[in-house]
Formats: sequence, structure tokens, C-alpha cells
Amino acid sequence: MLGLLLAMLVTTIWMAGPRRADAQMPMLEMEGRKQHLELLRMWRLVDELEIDEQQATRVFPAFRRQRAQTDSLEQRRRALLGVITRQLKEQADDEALQSTMVKVRDIEEVIAQSKKAFHRKLDKLLTPRQQARLLLFDSTFRTDLVDIVRRMRGGGPEGRPGSEGLPGRGGGRGLRGQ
Repeated sequence: MLGLLLAMLVTTIWMAGPRRADAQMPMLEMEGRKQHLELLRMWRLVDELEIDEQQATRVFPAFRRQRAQTDSLEQRRRALLGVITRQLKEQADDEALQSTMVKVRDIEEVIAQSKKAFHRKLDKLLTPRQQARLLLFDSTFRTDLVDIVRRMRGGGPEGRPGSEGLPGRGGGRGLRGQ
């Protein structure tokens, strides 16, 4: 059953992926890495939350929509931060600077509201235990990614990956072992 869920997940992420021209190869490589990380994240979510097929058909489209919306808002936020950087370098007047800062804060508020609405939607789709695991998931996933990168670069106590299992800490037990 997990294999079917993973196949559905891979297909869904692949189908939702961007289609770009070959002239934009560096951008494609970055998108490819981003998609791999997102695929790893979704795979780990299936495992940690113990999502069944019925839940997967409702939960993963919601995650995908939320990610797309957040990415779009974050892109706008970064662009505005670039404007602020330029305004500071060019010694723009305080009024223009203030106007741009208000726009950044407005976007940050929309991001926060979107996140709250998304979690309210997930409350209807996930069991209380799954919700609790999801609350813990993001911080443990980030820590695991840092550990993976450290090992791949040859640092950290385990050195380069090889004999030990990837990804994760503690023998791959994850949150379910708690």
C-alpha cells in the first residue's frame, strides 16, 4: 500500500512540476533540487503520519496548493525586500521606504493567515495523532536535512553516507517510535 501511495505522490508532484525551456538550465536544476526535497518531504510525511490512501487523495492536493500559494507569496516578499535594499542604497526618501515595508508586512500577514487556514483544513482531514506528528514534523525534518547535508559533505560524527541508513537520526524510527 505504501508503494501505491509513493507512486501516486511521485506522479502528482511530477505532473504539477514546472515546464521550462532548455535555455534556463540553471533554473531547471534548482527546480529539480526543490522538487526532490519536496518529494522527500512528502515521502517522509506519508511515513511519519501514517497516511492511508483515502487521506492521501485529500491531503496531498491540499499540501500542493498550500505550497504553491506560499511559494508565490514568498517570491513577492523577496522581490519587495530587494526593492528595500535598492531603496536603501539609493537613499530613497522615508515615505517610499515606509510604503514598501508596509507591503512586505502585508504579505507576511497573508502568509500567516494562509498557514492558519491550511491548518484548520488539515484538522478536518487528519486524526489528532496525525496532527500532533505534523506539528513535530517540520522541525525534525529540517534537522534531518541538515544532518544529511553534513554527512554528504563529509562532516559530522558519521562522516560520509554509506553504511548507515539515510535519511534521519536514531536509526530511522521517526516520530512513530515515540
